Amino acid sequence: MQGRKVKVYFDDGEKVSGERVLSLRKINTLLRLIISILFLEVGLFGWRFLRMDVSGPRASFLIKLCNKYENFKVAFAFKKGDKIVFSEHKQVLELWTSDEGMKFLEKANNRRIFPAEIVLDMDDDVSELRLNSICDDLEKYGFNYKAYFTGSKGYHIHVFDDELTKYSVQSRRKIKHFLIAKYNCDTQKASENTLIAIEDVPH
Repeated sequence: MQGRKVKVYFDDGEKVSGERVLSLRKINTLLRLIISILFLEVGLFGWRFLRMDVSGPRASFLIKLCNKYENFKVAFAFKKGDKIVFSEHKQVLELWTSDEGMKFLEKANNRRIFPAEIVLDMDDDVSELRLNSICDDLEKYGFNYKAYFTGSKGYHIHVFDDELTKYSVQSRRKIKHFLIAKYNCDTQKASENTLIAIEDVPH
């Protein structure tokens, strides 16, 4: 379930209109330099987005998150007997440079929480009525958020606010803890070292 989003002149060095302009030779040199830089940038970023094109939907989603926010760690959890085991935590930027890394991204089902993100984990006392009540309250205060069904027993509401990045890690944790506790959600998610299930991925 997805929540509602709240709110030159060219001459050969002569003066033109009282201003000296670049010579045609200098202009050509400058243009060649700009074109070379553009080709380099397109080559680097084009390769990055090419990897997105050949990846699966989950890997593409994680790469887009990395481009939008920052590099972050992902992992995948799996059942081993009666226990839930987590894989090694790996950085997205390290993974998308190889085919094996792209496979890891496609398999990942957990990611690190962003500094600009507050996660309200409603795995206890779950109901659509409570979900809507929280979302209505967030809208009232002007928060941008998205809500997802976890596929098992609850909902996750992801609140994004770039203003959070202006504070220290400790201050952000206090702010996040306050909002999470206000809605009686899992306060462990106030830590940015905590993993959260990737959006729209059952867990």
